[in-house]
Amino acid sequence: MSLSKSCKFLAATDGRDKLYKFFHYGARFLSWFCLNTANNAQWAKYWSNIDSVMSDGRKLLRLFKFLSEIEKLGTIREARPMLLVANLLKTLGMAGYFFFNNLSWAMKFNIVSGDEKKWGKLSFWAWTVGLLFALVLDVVKYRENSRRQQKALASSSQTELAQLKKEQRELEYAMIREVANLQISTSLVEINPIKSAGVVGLAGVVEAGLASYQIWKKC
Repeated sequence: MSLSKSCKFLAATDGRDKLYKFFHYGARFLSWFCLNTANNAQWAKYWSNIDSVMSDGRKLLRLFKFLSEIEKLGTIREARPMLLVANLLKTLGMAGYFFFNNLSWAMKFNIVSGDEKKWGKLSFWAWTVGLLFALVLDVVKYRENSRRQQKALASSSQTELAQLKKEQRELEYAMIREVANLQISTSLVEINPIKSAGVVGLAGVVEAGLASYQIWKKC
């Protein structure tokens, strides 16, 4: 682990966000563990406070991120109508998530007036929609990748096969992250039958860990 690579990782907004997310959901899991398994209310409160602080801190990193999602709308190119719609809904979902999240944050600190919880929940619904369509698109890409791998095997194209396997691995990481995030988002909108804060905490740790690994490789 080099210092220069660590600096590049931390200089990236996404890198810092995922590092904070790791501690954010790690603290949530530890709070749940201390309260439900270790039966230690004092430590549970300690980790719960860290969870709350990290959550508010991460919201600052999301300020105006909806603009980059809106920009993506103009770059979507897809000949297949169903996939075009899925791409649009994924991007609109993520744009809505960031926008309404920014709005609820501003309401919490009385920068603008309004119902913080109402707009916060709307942001989580938008996130859920964006994640669902992101998962659908990645499943489609994964199936297409598998078919292309079979063709590459038949033609003995080792270079193409190696590249396809690399892409497949990245898609696997992406799908695991999306499922983990869906565990969080569906809990926040109260449609998830698994209501354990411990499971939500572990899901956040898994997603943040995988995302950090992917960002680290690019640094």
